[in-house]
Amino acid sequence: QALFKNGKWSGEFLLKDADIVFVFAEGDAIADESWQKELSAIFGFAIIIGCSSSGSIFGDSVLDNCVVATAIKLEKSRAVLAFEQNVCPDSSFEVGEKIATKLSK
Repeated sequence: QALFKNGKWSGEFLLKDADIVFVFAEGDAIADESWQKELSAIFGFAIIIGCSSSGSIFGDSVLDNCVVATAIKLEKSRAVLAFEQNVCPDSSFEVGEKIATKLSK
């Protein structure tokens, strides 16, 4: 797990061959594109997925205005990313079907 705050990373990226990196970003840190570029460079083949938060958990603390990245290496599974843009809640079922079709290939 690593923390991006005030324009720099702290903590260690121990799993540079991770399959998935979960990212939670909050406050002004979301707009700072440098952390996105650095994560992509560190975890070249990992799926990087995240969302905004109203406070990020790092270790046993809840922090504001930061980005927290947690890398995971899968032992017996593989990670696959599939998505569809859904601009209308009424089409959620159809969008879910499209995603399921992509994942089944």
